[in-house]
Amino acid sequence: MGVVTRAEVDRVRTVTRQRTEGDRPDADRLEVRGAGSASGSSLLESGPVSRFAHHGIDPIGSAGHYDAFLLVELPLPWGRDLFDDLALRELEGAVARAESDGVRWRILGLMPSGDERSSSSKVICYRRGECGFTVFERSEGSVPANSVVHVCAEIVGGAELTEPTPADGGGHACRDVLICTHGRRDRRCGAMGARLYEAADGRYGQSRVWRISHTGGHRFAPTGITFPEGMFWAHLDLPTLDGIVSRGTEPRAIGSHYRGGGAYEQMAQPAEREAFLLHGWEWLSHVKAAEVTGTDDHGRYEVRLLHRAPDGNEGAYEATVGVGRLVHTVQCDTDCHDPDARSEELQVFRFARVDV
Repeated sequence: MGVVTRAEVDRVRTVTRQRTEGDRPDADRLEVRGAGSASGSSLLESGPVSRFAHHGIDPIGSAGHYDAFLLVELPLPWGRDLFDDLALRELEGAVARAESDGVRWRILGLMPSGDERSSSSKVICYRRGECGFTVFERSEGSVPANSVVHVCAEIVGGAELTEPTPADGGGHACRDVLICTHGRRDRRCGAMGARLYEAADGRYGQSRVWRISHTGGHRFAPTGITFPEGMFWAHLDLPTLDGIVSRGTEPRAIGSHYRGGGAYEQMAQPAEREAFLLHGWEWLSHVKAAEVTGTDDHGRYEVRLLHRAPDGNEGAYEATVGVGRLVHTVQCDTDCHDPDARSEELQVFRFARVDV
C-alpha cells in the first residue's frame, strides 16, 4: 500500500465539500483516488476519508442482500436471535433450504400492532421481480396465529401468500417504514429505536410504521428499512426520517444515512448510491440491474450498473469499489468499546457513465 499524501486527502475533502454544499459533480465521471486496498490489514484510519463519514464511518455497503423479505407479527419477548425461539425452527429450516437453492430470505419480526392475544397474525411478503429491479413486489395477509410458522415456512418454500397488493416507487399506498427496536439484540436499538418509533408512529398517513427485529448494523442505531424499495438506513432521527418518507429532502443531504439497497450485493451498494445521488428520487422509478464483474489490480471490485427510466431511456455506469480504510468502531451489543475492533469502510474510487 502506498502512503496517503496530503494532496490526496485534500482532493477527497474537496469532493466532499462540493457534494455537501450542493454542487452536482460531473454526471459523466466522478473519480476519487486514494490508497485504499481490499486486503484490509494494512489500512489505517488515516486512509482516504469517505465524504459520507459524518457519523464516524460511512454506513454504505452494510445492508443485507436478499431476494425476499418476510415480515411476521410475533409476540414478545424475542430472543437475541429471532430463531432462538424453538417454535420457529420449522421456518428456520425452510430459510436454510431456500438458501441452498439460491434464494436468500430475510425473516423480520413485527411487534403486533393490536392485541397480542389476537387469534391472527399479520404476514407481509416482499419479493424481487424476475426482470430487473424497481421495487420489491408486495403481498399481505392475516393467518391463524397457531399456524403462522407453518404458513410462513410454506411461503419461503414457494407458496403464495395472497394476491399481490400495490406497491410502487411513487409514494402511493402500501408503504412500510420499519424501525429496529430489538433491545435484546442491542440496547441502543431498544432505547433509541423505540423513541424514534413513538415519534413516527401514525405520522405518515398511508405509510405504516412498524417496530421490528434486528436489521443488522446496530452500531448505526437507530436503523430502519423503507419498503417497497428495500432501502436500509442508519443514524435515523425524526427530521431525517420525515425527509426520506416524504422525499422532501435531497438525496445528497441524506447520503450519510443510506446503508444500501437490499436488492444489491454488498460491493454494488456504493455504486448504486452514486447513481441515486445523481438522479435524485426519480432514480427509484428506474428498472435497475447491478453486477460485480471482477476485480482490478488493487483487489478492488468492478461494478456495472444498468438502468432504464420510465420513458424507456437506458443508461449504464461502471464503478470501482473497495475498502477505503479501517475505522475503530463499537462492535458489541453493550456499551463497551474494544480498542481493537475495526470495521471496513467502503469507498467508490471511480464512477463513470458508459455506453449501454
